[in-house]
Amino acid sequence: MTSATAAPSETSGISTPGHAPVTGSPVDYAPIPGRTDEYLGPDGTVRTRWKQVEAELAGLGPSGLLARKTEVARLLRNEGATYNVARDGLSYRQPWALDPCPLIIEEASWSSLETAVAQRVALLDLILADIYGERRLLGEGRIPAELVLGHPGFLRPCVGTTSPGAHRLFLTAVDVVRDRDGEFRAVGDRTQAPSGLGYALVNRTILSRVLPNLHRESGVERLAGFFRSIRAAVAAAAPEGVAEPRVVILTPGPLSETYFEHAYLDSYLGYALVEGRDLVVNNNRVWLRSLAGFDPVDVVIRRVDDEWCDPVELRAGSLLGVPGLLEVARRGRVAVINPLGSGVVEDPALTGMLGALAPVLLGEELALRGPETWWCGDPRGLSHVLTHLEDLMILPVQPSPSARPVSASSLSTGDLDGLRDRIRDHPSEWVGQEVIEPSTSPAVNKAGMLEARPTVLRTFVVSDESGDGPGHGLRVLPGGLTRLGADSDSLIISSRSDGTSKDTWVVSAEPALQQSPWLRGSRFPARPAEVSEIPSPLPGRVAAQLFVLGRTAEHAELVIRLIRTVLARLDQPLGVGVDGGAESLQVLLAALGTVSGFDPVSEPDEEDATSDSPRGEATATELPRPGFEPEPDVPIDRRALTLLLDAGVDGSLAFSLGLLVDAAYSVREQLSSDTWQLVGDVEEELARLRNRPPTQLVGVQSSLQRLLQALLALAGLSAENMERDSAWLFLDAGRRLERAQSLVRLLRSVLTLQRAGVVEDLLVESLLKTSESLIIFRRRSGSMMHVAGAIDLLVYDQANPRSVIYQLDRLVDQLAELPRQSSTHRLAGEEQLVLETTTLLRLTDAGELAAVDPDSQRRVKLESVLGRVDHLLVDLLDSLRLTYFAHERLSVMAGLQHSLGQIASPGRPSGDGPTAAVAAR
Repeated sequence: MTSATAAPSETSGISTPGHAPVTGSPVDYAPIPGRTDEYLGPDGTVRTRWKQVEAELAGLGPSGLLARKTEVARLLRNEGATYNVARDGLSYRQPWALDPCPLIIEEASWSSLETAVAQRVALLDLILADIYGERRLLGEGRIPAELVLGHPGFLRPCVGTTSPGAHRLFLTAVDVVRDRDGEFRAVGDRTQAPSGLGYALVNRTILSRVLPNLHRESGVERLAGFFRSIRAAVAAAAPEGVAEPRVVILTPGPLSETYFEHAYLDSYLGYALVEGRDLVVNNNRVWLRSLAGFDPVDVVIRRVDDEWCDPVELRAGSLLGVPGLLEVARRGRVAVINPLGSGVVEDPALTGMLGALAPVLLGEELALRGPETWWCGDPRGLSHVLTHLEDLMILPVQPSPSARPVSASSLSTGDLDGLRDRIRDHPSEWVGQEVIEPSTSPAVNKAGMLEARPTVLRTFVVSDESGDGPGHGLRVLPGGLTRLGADSDSLIISSRSDGTSKDTWVVSAEPALQQSPWLRGSRFPARPAEVSEIPSPLPGRVAAQLFVLGRTAEHAELVIRLIRTVLARLDQPLGVGVDGGAESLQVLLAALGTVSGFDPVSEPDEEDATSDSPRGEATATELPRPGFEPEPDVPIDRRALTLLLDAGVDGSLAFSLGLLVDAAYSVREQLSSDTWQLVGDVEEELARLRNRPPTQLVGVQSSLQRLLQALLALAGLSAENMERDSAWLFLDAGRRLERAQSLVRLLRSVLTLQRAGVVEDLLVESLLKTSESLIIFRRRSGSMMHVAGAIDLLVYDQANPRSVIYQLDRLVDQLAELPRQSSTHRLAGEEQLVLETTTLLRLTDAGELAAVDPDSQRRVKLESVLGRVDHLLVDLLDSLRLTYFAHERLSVMAGLQHSLGQIASPGRPSGDGPTAAVAAR
């Protein structure tokens, strides 16, 4: 078989050093001297396959390209597309970057490449099967035994395990570049849990919307057929006798680098996204722990690295895996794909041996060569590496945070000597590779100009016995994930760096036919007209985060309304005594503190500002002291108000919005694209709030209005679009509980102490406005302002969707529909608490609560009744946590933001690291 090279019809070669920039195109473009360029041929003319792209760029110009770049970023934000990076021991969400100019590969060239990629993966699959089976390659000395048996990726407990189907490798990725001669070369093999497929899918979704005409007219090969093959391969991998397999995607969690694509693929494929704590092994089966009990699992698509998947037989202490998973897989009761132990063939030392192994195992010459490789565990390899160290890329056999690929030519003399010493001390742990200078392709820079960037293409291969692929029972995604260096001099290309990505278009002269990702055909017969529903179990982890999402959204909405009310008071002249608004302002600020969980009237000390005590565990008697008469010091009030924007203060607006966004990311697979657009709006405004100077209130009103609109739209979407299943019940229950509890605390804080004259009128009006009930009150009460009428509307009115009793009635209905943890013949503990709360309120009336004790000038009945209601609601929250969220590390509001495993690198899916053998010297 011949090597994979550019098709003869394509111009290819080495660009002339010092070649002048291309002119006459919409933007000047200068290739990097000495490199193959994807856009330009060696004579400086645009390659045939790029002609349509060139015409599109000519019509757009720099300003049009910048507009497309902005639109791409907006659409990606609406999808919630991020890549998590670790800094200073914490994980941060970094927006996913996509260049608006695609990478173009002509059909004939792609046909050659996909055949070569499939052959390489088939070879890796045979090597993997031999390593955990007969070990004939080791016995014959074709692979050094030390290279395998001493490799950290070789897992002895996996020896003798088998996999269903013809292949052990279910999904594989191969990183490919064109070298200086225009030949395709493999620079990395990803066999554990290759990442990037979800990003390739979202890239295609976005770019086809931004450049619809170009995409439609270019004959771009569709991706849906590949995902249909994934579904078929998953079904075929299920244990024998399972007709409708229950499939889960095992993720390390929201802090994993590629969590977005875990959730995105889960939504696209319709599988359940789970963490290790959601699964349990019992009776030789894997079970999904859901609110309704335990549901069997047949196939686990893992995105957790090998050794972290089972703390019993592999890495003790792992919190990311499932105890006993390997034993169940060994017995054939669950399919784990890719199989545990497959990371051993990612060893870069094997790259140099594939050329010799291909004729032995396949009877063919290797079509897709990798870089020339020297393993330092071999004396000849060690000698070559030490002699030519400055000319090589040095890779650890097992990359880690402390041992990453390095271009030796970039090191100082001292660092070079240190590297040489480390190689001598542990030679078997190091590999030297030829430096391959990758081809370049055009990327849009900040000025709207095209500039050349080093380019790596990640191809994806899935097991497919249908015969539709290029051979070897495999199918290759037509395109892939293209990654670009951060600049023209990038030595290592990685998603962790500041580089960007491209959509990869395999183009042909004929229009591409639409494809369906759904299974069809005789092997998977059509379902009957009436399809029995396949239950979708809801893990307690997901229920907890949906509950948190509902609570934080409602809490943020109330705080915003209250802030706006306070700001309105600040903008008015403040008098003193019974004729002024200064006292009402101070009361509202105190109420803001009660609702938010801190006292904003006086600046908190350092201990208070960093307190970890959860808001919901506050006692039910936190009220302003009787006779509280603070000085109307407006500047202090303004500074105090800005504390509400401090994310370090529990219950502040910034704190609550941060929890909301975190909860939304944790249940990404449960939320629609429209919902994600709103979450993106909230996150964007949150960033503005966090960047606001601590004493600057200019522009707060407009920011609060945008936040409120997003939160209201979020509530509307969930009310109108979500199925009334358990997920919706927990989301809405969180909202109802928070609305009831916050309103009760607000009423107690404002109305317990009777105020004189206009102050009480201002306070009641503020209460009604904050609770979105002022218009209703005016219609009912005419020109009279009275406390009893306000209490009746805000507490007892069953028709007012903002009243306390309305929230409690909804909670009664929702709790009755949740999975029961007690006998069906008696009320659950949560139902008893809600019933007691509603009964307590219905045994009183607004007149009783509004009555003022003449001696203390306090509404004693209101204080005691609402205090008891507050206490019962706290008990209800604790009961819900104990019943449904007992396995979750949650505080009352949303759980600790910093829990175990903040950096998910131990469970990082294979292939997120740099493409090491690609460098520009």
